[in-house]
Amino acid sequence: MRKLMNLVVATLLVGALPLGAAAMDHQQHGGSMDMNGKQQHGSMNMEGMDHGGMSMGQGAVMLGKQTVEGVTASAHLYDIGQATANSGMKASHHFMVGFVDAASGKPMEDGTVAVKVAGPEGYQAGPVQLMPMGGELGANLTLPEKGAYEFAVGSKLADGKTRQFKFSYLLK
Repeated sequence: MRKLMNLVVATLLVGALPLGAAAMDHQQHGGSMDMNGKQQHGSMNMEGMDHGGMSMGQGAVMLGKQTVEGVTASAHLYDIGQATANSGMKASHHFMVGFVDAASGKPMEDGTVAVKVAGPEGYQAGPVQLMPMGGELGANLTLPEKGAYEFAVGSKLADGKTRQFKFSYLLK
């Protein structure tokens, strides 16, 4: 029972790490979090958060952005391997994606989103449903070895349209 409780606490703590980093990143760019954990971007939309693949902070990498049928998706990946290893969990990374209306820049936070992962040596995982987290959606994933990974994000947002986005990452 104690081991299960430690696992639950570790899962909650690991899940909170990306939110804290995302909140800090948004605050540095003029955004903030409201009392419900929703991102407030002020006059800046998520387009301004693209760092061209550069690190966003501790273990976080921007995977880029892609626009499909009027919606821009911005994805990033957090290295949570050390934190999860200490808790006995297998997840190595936390994947996050946020959506904005390309015309207005307004966040699109409601809908169903899942990710499939393809990696080296024929590795396949998913679909993994992404959960709402502070205006974005995310999930813990296992990237078991070094090499190239592709993240296929399927979405059905509040407008009812289905869209597919693809992001890639080279794990070194």
